[in-house]
Amino acid sequence: MGVEFAKLCGAYNLTELRVIPVETLIRCLQTLRAERHGLTFSPVVDGRLLIEGYDETVDHGGHLDIPYMIGSTENDIGSTPEIVASGQKSRLYEGCVHWSLKNAALSRKPAYVYYFTHKPLGDDSVAFHCAELWYVFGLLNRNWRPKDARDYTLESEMVHAWANFVKRGDPNNAEQPKWSVCAEPERFVRVFA
Repeated sequence: MGVEFAKLCGAYNLTELRVIPVETLIRCLQTLRAERHGLTFSPVVDGRLLIEGYDETVDHGGHLDIPYMIGSTENDIGSTPEIVASGQKSRLYEGCVHWSLKNAALSRKPAYVYYFTHKPLGDDSVAFHCAELWYVFGLLNRNWRPKDARDYTLESEMVHAWANFVKRGDPNNAEQPKWSVCAEPERFVRVFA
């Protein structure tokens, strides 16, 4: 993959790579990601440890039949400012929904999908990859960013939902809005804003 990346940049050795402007390197990386349809680096199907890829495993139901909770953030991997501004969702978001729909079509145990859009206070930050973890694990008091009442309410909602899911395989409780399974026709995604 390194050789492929270097060729995309028009470089044939390390010396040539070192003089390429950062903007060109980023553009080449984006091209490589687009051609590979997502993450640039991924697990290697070796036929021994990893017998088949993700798509094949999910297509025939080779994954565990257990409840799942999956999700993404508004500015997660693959989200560009243009995608967010247009109201589109990232490929990661779409992948979570697609996976859940496939899981439901296979009549598997439920999958709950979330979308975290809350922007942390303290700078011009966005809902970046992993921004929800401070809330999920109840760690706001260990976070250096300023907080307001909404942050602590959101933390409580998320801690309770995740704890319920761990205990029962269902994030719901009587005090919070219903979190439905992501399946046809509704394709429900719980938004944490």
